[in-house]
Amino acid sequence: MRHLWGLARHRLPAGIHSIIRQLRERGQLTIIPGRIVDAHEIDGGAVITYYERKTNSVKELLVSRVVNCTGPQTDILRLDDPLFRQLYADGMVMADPLGMGIRCDEAGRPLLADGSVTHNLFVVGSLLKGDRWESTAVPELRMQAREISNRIFE
Repeated sequence: MRHLWGLARHRLPAGIHSIIRQLRERGQLTIIPGRIVDAHEIDGGAVITYYERKTNSVKELLVSRVVNCTGPQTDILRLDDPLFRQLYADGMVMADPLGMGIRCDEAGRPLLADGSVTHNLFVVGSLLKGDRWESTAVPELRMQAREISNRIFE
């Protein structure tokens, strides 16, 4: 359901939609609903193995370019980032129960491993998805940043 909500919530601006429609009509863009199963690089491009929803089958596609539009990885247990690894190892952040980000209080302060909060570290945006689903759109990001700046300057 998360994917369907994202499609409904983050609609495409009319101008971009027009460009995409033109590219599709000219055969320069193909959209394949499905899920990537595997990808590996070869000379001059990549081979993408994917599950195609329309045909309910696994297929391969040779491509010259790959553009990842899935958004940032927010499961901190899977992030390959030294800062997050260290924060987690030090007990400064915990993964939320859904594995979608960092467990925080209502003020955006990460919960520590012992259940208390840190007072000098704040989280904004997609890393709050597990606790605040609507944390990826500009209005919510703006509000979160304002709330945190107000707390910092109190």
